[in-house]
Amino acid sequence: MPQARGSVLVVVDEPTTVQIISSHLDQAGYATSSSADGHEAVAVINVEKPDLVILDVMLPGLDGLQVMDRIRRREHTAVILVGGESADPVIGLRLGADDHLSKPIVPAELVARVQAVLRRRDHQPLQSVIAAHGLDIDTRARRVTVRGEPVHLTPMEFDLLAFLARHPHRVFSRAELLELVWGWRPYIESSTVAVHVRRLRTKVEADPSRPTRLKTVWGAGYRFDP
Repeated sequence: MPQARGSVLVVVDEPTTVQIISSHLDQAGYATSSSADGHEAVAVINVEKPDLVILDVMLPGLDGLQVMDRIRRREHTAVILVGGESADPVIGLRLGADDHLSKPIVPAELVARVQAVLRRRDHQPLQSVIAAHGLDIDTRARRVTVRGEPVHLTPMEFDLLAFLARHPHRVFSRAELLELVWGWRPYIESSTVAVHVRRLRTKVEADPSRPTRLKTVWGAGYRFDP
């Protein structure tokens, strides 16, 4: 049998929805497992170490945001958060989700998002370590240190920082970053980029209110100054 393209844990408490999602992911070549309870999901994640978790906001036990809070320190586990129409996707992104999907779930769209998130995670640039005056980005190990101290980044934060660092001094608009880092997806709002840049600044800048690395070029976009 061919090797699976990646492992996905589906954390949803609706059996029919789990069956539909798992079936489409299986057909796309992913190895899937499932959990219907927040506490159980955390235990499964710690044991199975999936590449990606599809995480429903509404869960028994721990809700989706609480589960994400417990697992977001696993730098190599990506999260796609699933919420109702009233759920604010920015909240999930601020807490570390790589993507947000509103219900009702369209299976083909979900598979496309899984592919995009895992494609970003698996991208291996030629340059393994990018050094920028106290900021070191190990793109192969997906680790970041600031003045020798390790910094925790979510998978999406890492991808954005690494992309900008590989193109120093070049300005990218929000639309370009959505296409080049997130993958072209018309349903995701450009404010997502600003949210991630703001979070990154709190982690890699000495003074996030006066950034020296992740600079805003007003009316144009963002650039990385090494």
